Amino acid sequence: MATVNKIKNNFAYSFLLISLVWFSFFVIFVIAAQPSINRIPTGCVDSDGDCDVGNINLSDDTYEIVNLKTSPFGWINATEWNQDVPAGNTIDNATLYVEWYSDTEKGAGNIYIGYYNGTDWVNCTAPLGESGTETNTSCDVTTLSLSQLNNIKVRFRGEDLDQRGAAFAYVDYIYIEVNYSAPPLWRDQTTNDTDNVILSKKSINLSAQGYDDVGLDYAWLSTNESGEWKNYTDGTHGSPIDMNDASETWVWSNFTWKNNSFSYGPVGWRIYYNDTWGKENVTGNSTFFVQLGRIPTGCVDSDGDCDVGNINLSDDTYEIVNLKTSPFGWINATEWNQDVPAGNVIDDAILHVLWYTDIGKGAGNIYVGYYNSTDWVNCTSPLSESGSEVDTTCDVSSLSLSQLNNIKVRFRGEDLDQRGAAFAYVGYIYIEVNYSVAGLGYLEVNLSLPPDPYNVIQNNTFIINATVYCRGGNCQNVDGTARYNLSSATPDTSMNVTPGEKPFYVNETPALAMKSCPTNPLNIGDFCNLTWIINATGNINSYWEIDVLFNSSDGGITDNHTDDTTISILDCTVDITAQWSSINFGLLNPSTGPWAAPDNSNDKYNITVNPGSCNLDLYINGTDLTNTTYNSQIGVDNITWSNTSDAAGEFNLSSTVDVIKLDVSKNTNVTTWYWINVPAVYAGYYDGTFYVYGVKNGESPP
Repeated sequence: MATVNKIKNNFAYSFLLISLVWFSFFVIFVIAAQPSINRIPTGCVDSDGDCDVGNINLSDDTYEIVNLKTSPFGWINATEWNQDVPAGNTIDNATLYVEWYSDTEKGAGNIYIGYYNGTDWVNCTAPLGESGTETNTSCDVTTLSLSQLNNIKVRFRGEDLDQRGAAFAYVDYIYIEVNYSAPPLWRDQTTNDTDNVILSKKSINLSAQGYDDVGLDYAWLSTNESGEWKNYTDGTHGSPIDMNDASETWVWSNFTWKNNSFSYGPVGWRIYYNDTWGKENVTGNSTFFVQLGRIPTGCVDSDGDCDVGNINLSDDTYEIVNLKTSPFGWINATEWNQDVPAGNVIDDAILHVLWYTDIGKGAGNIYVGYYNSTDWVNCTSPLSESGSEVDTTCDVSSLSLSQLNNIKVRFRGEDLDQRGAAFAYVGYIYIEVNYSVAGLGYLEVNLSLPPDPYNVIQNNTFIINATVYCRGGNCQNVDGTARYNLSSATPDTSMNVTPGEKPFYVNETPALAMKSCPTNPLNIGDFCNLTWIINATGNINSYWEIDVLFNSSDGGITDNHTDDTTISILDCTVDITAQWSSINFGLLNPSTGPWAAPDNSNDKYNITVNPGSCNLDLYINGTDLTNTTYNSQIGVDNITWSNTSDAAGEFNLSSTVDVIKLDVSKNTNVTTWYWINVPAVYAGYYDGTFYVYGVKNGESPP
């Protein structure tokens, strides 16, 4: 075949230089490169069975010939490719090209270009007619996923419509042009606070690093302070930040969050990045916590010159207290920058006083305390002098909301030697407060017993144990009701309280299906646990759903019930255990007795009716004791037994069954005792067997 070399330049320029002349000024725009590749076949198959991929991977007038007369059509498929789009990128645009021509006036027609998308063959052109000149047919495949594009197969196919002489098509070049790019990357999302907890009206730095191979455009902060995410693009918190088209390098973006109107609670935050091609990425969602910080705005002291600016910030500026003042020197913080909002409850509150004293001048009897609206309370034992700053804390969580909002804090001490004046230096007084919004509470519930599912023997008892927690606010008085499903698939009916009622009744005195929490009223964070003893009287092999429904005396609080547990009521079983396996009377002389079994004195011959068993009647019988050497026997009636320890040999063991005890309930031990009388027999080892039987009460023994 004739070979003509053609060169196609399929690449993206690394920059575009545009010169605009306007009033003799030159404006230069630099456009960052967008990564692109040409995907060229490295493997193919065709309807002739002789596809040479070298004919279709370069636009060089070397063609792969396709006989269109092949039934039902002639075709060539490009199946493998020289390179993939790198992982982690997204497709910006992708175009499939096939360069081809055909014989004319020989019936060539119904020519399609198509591709395999991993599931189906898709024709991306309308049927094409014959073409005597080379045609470059294209298909937009931008909508394919990265995986689909990397695994694509391309097909050229056509038919010989008149079926007279053979019509041929000639395919020169198949390739796919792909432009792609990756979104920005991020790392090292962090704050400048190791605990991620700040006091209200304070600031915190929020940072991360961004990277892009094309060029970072902007970074902006997004926070969630009220249940919704908000992007800041107006300069708030220093957002957005112009990243100056930084490429191929990690760049920090640092924001300073401060919101004086946000007093308490968690704040979610994340940082967005975009690049000069418009691709966007975002960090993970992180959280810091704003803790209500009550800081003094007013103070008085024993010197009469208190400057609150010295004690409302940890800044190495101190209010000086002369401890020689009679009877002691003191400073009181009396007013505060903010209150805990009304309608909330205190979870915990910690008072902090940062201070130090002169050394060797008699400073002592130092106390930190507070006024609770009635009395001054010292919340530390007497402290001694300290030459380095001490953060003394007091737990004031037990104060009511009103008391905490009206608290006064006092630092006081004495000059014990009353020689030269001793001074204390107070640098910072503040109170950290965690509180809960005491809005409408809700009930969180859990059923711990019985497990799901649970089998119970008819006419036996089981325990229902459930717990309710008061969350979100105060819950007032809370009751719990044990229920079962009388008329629906889920529990809908209170447990019966009359003995014998089916399928369940409360087996307690008093019998209550509804019980009140003993810790009522339940405030936020409180819980209570309720227990019922239930007798299962329902039919054997019946199945029931049970739960506990909790409700509050506050009509605004929604009732809540535990998960259901399936109860299966089963027939009882005969279940006994003999707590010994044999009795060895030892070496005994003929014509003597009675001899007691070795463990009679220890009361060890116990028969146990196990948990879950029916009430049983217990029976006993045995066999003669035999010596096989001499074919000698000791009759079974030489063994005597008793079900009381002081009635030695009350009953002779027999080969027929005798009653040990009737109507023995589950979880019961029945103790037995045994003796032997040795008749005049040959000396030797004699062995026999006795049996203990358990049958349901009233049934016949075997």
